[in-house]
Amino acid sequence: MNYQNYKKAIILVYGVTLKGWPEGLPFIASSHMHTVLEVCTLHDALVTGACHWKKIIWGKLEDLHTDIQRHSDAGEVVGTVHKKHLDTGKTRKHKAPAANGATDATVAKGNSKRARKSHGGKQAERQKRTQPMSAEFI
Repeated sequence: MNYQNYKKAIILVYGVTLKGWPEGLPFIASSHMHTVLEVCTLHDALVTGACHWKKIIWGKLEDLHTDIQRHSDAGEVVGTVHKKHLDTGKTRKHKAPAANGATDATVAKGNSKRARKSHGGKQAERQKRTQPMSAEFI
């Protein structure tokens, strides 16, 4: 659930709100709560039904939408603004189509022209040895 942009991402999109959030508990994700007691309190409220989802009436939903729009038009930041990607506006390279009628199945089997890199290390080297390294250990 998107707690930072709750009004825009949850209420406006799905038309529901969370009623009965336990008092004294900050409205944050349970993974960001500081104590087990806070998580248990929220869990108990959800299990008993004291905290539950409730559908919003269409008129109130429109009022909330116009309120959010008015705040954003006034220049206020509504919700949390996400950081832009470093490569925003740049074109991304796409994989070239398979040449000579090669399909994904032939590439998966290793029949492509490009050689696969070996991931073997010391373990693979030990498995290849058939004779001991020196006569002392025999």
